[in-house]
Amino acid sequence: MYTGSWLDLGPAVGFVSDLTPNHTVVGGHVAFNFDAYVGNLVLGLSASYQGGVPTSGVPDSWEGAMLLLFRVGGVFDVGARGDQ
Repeated sequence: MYTGSWLDLGPAVGFVSDLTPNHTVVGGHVAFNFDAYVGNLVLGLSASYQGGVPTSGVPDSWEGAMLLLFRVGGVFDVGARGDQ
């Protein structure tokens, strides 16, 4: 078993359509990710925040959302291996 973690920072654009008026939010995101690899199985956790400034039509000066995500996946090595 081995593990890996990383920090992800970057720009974000959100299109909000469930509120009146529909609007766009421009800002950024930050996320911390952790993965544990057990054989070909990957178990992961991601905690993130996305926030920004609405571009027009909304009285709020800032909108944001937090997200906690659990991942399960697989790793498959399909490359050719040399003689070992």
